[in-house]
Amino acid sequence: MSDLTIFLYHGVSDAESPGIENFSGKHIHIDTFRDQISTAKRIGIPLSMEEVRYHVCERRPFPPRAFAVTFDDGFENNHAVAAPVLDDFDVPAMFYFSTGFVESDRMFWVDEIEDCINRSEINEIDLSSADSRLPNSFPLQSDDDRIHATIKIKGVCKEAIAADKERILAALKLETAVTPSVDAAANYRKISWAQTQELDSHPLFEIGGHSHDHNILSRLSVEGMHKDVDRCMSLLEKNLGRTITHFSYPEGRHTDYNEQVISHLKHWGIVCCPSAEDGRNDEQSDLFHLRRTMVGFMGTAFPWTV
Repeated sequence: MSDLTIFLYHGVSDAESPGIENFSGKHIHIDTFRDQISTAKRIGIPLSMEEVRYHVCERRPFPPRAFAVTFDDGFENNHAVAAPVLDDFDVPAMFYFSTGFVESDRMFWVDEIEDCINRSEINEIDLSSADSRLPNSFPLQSDDDRIHATIKIKGVCKEAIAADKERILAALKLETAVTPSVDAAANYRKISWAQTQELDSHPLFEIGGHSHDHNILSRLSVEGMHKDVDRCMSLLEKNLGRTITHFSYPEGRHTDYNEQVISHLKHWGIVCCPSAEDGRNDEQSDLFHLRRTMVGFMGTAFPWTV
């Protein structure tokens, strides 16, 4: 079959997870990752995202079982754990980073929710005053309770505008009596600019943009979206000393970006921006609507037999 599978990862971990940290499988275990990359390389054809762009632009069919490896966000384990495995198997990868988190102690809001729920010593919390879509009782007496609460709160926040999301997060921190911290788990640590430069200088790897603050771009005002993209692109180009031509949308659902977002990315010279919608691609695909498979996340299986 002549099509392309783009694997979407966030992190690869060799660390123990405390409590429910990483219950979603966002950071897959290094042994699992190594098995997946080994299998993909054995039965498929690895392509860089620049090679993907070439095939689509030229309408050249992809080779059988073509695949590309991508990472979103900018976790430190991309450099420390994932990159050496990819190097061992000579597999290229694109790393899309949110610049506001590079070399910082900031946490992505989804991780803040997880950390608050995970480390709270409170047996029950009430967030209904922060948002009517949230129930007035979240028991936190077991890991299952904590996972249920985390999933529910994340789901509401993903559908909320930025101000409502910030109000929910503020209420959560008060209710749980937890200040989220990157020090709570190894998987929360962010990549540094020096590590980013090292990845980008490797012949197998390339850095792309993923916004500055990891807000859903279609939910921002046009001015706010422009400001976020501009800041991301400016910081990447300043720190890497080159033009950036690849990007991926934060969250990446079809509702999380629009033609205004795409137009502004093209203004910056972006030539390819995949979504996070599941599925495969062919040479007729649109480079700004490419589909990716989010391997490991919430039980999403690796699509090929390991």
